[in-house]
Amino acid sequence: MTMRDIPRAEWDTFLDAFTREHRSKPVTVAKSDVRDGLRIAERATPLLDLTHDRAAHRISITVQEPPSGEVTHTVVEPESVAVEEPAE
Repeated sequence: MTMRDIPRAEWDTFLDAFTREHRSKPVTVAKSDVRDGLRIAERATPLLDLTHDRAAHRISITVQEPPSGEVTHTVVEPESVAVEEPAE
């Protein structure tokens, strides 16, 4: 697997396409920061929505979480977006 960084100018287009392609499919959500390092927030959980709110400077990831319904993870002031892809 390799990590591919998504340029900031492409975040909206990429996140919209990713949501359409992967809606209801299992995804892993990981957040990384200097203080905490890499943290896995969700593992193999069905994706419901993935949005970038430019005005509020945040990305929201909503996943299905049985039995309660759904959980939204919000990344405030994200510095980068990356996707893990299979090695070619």
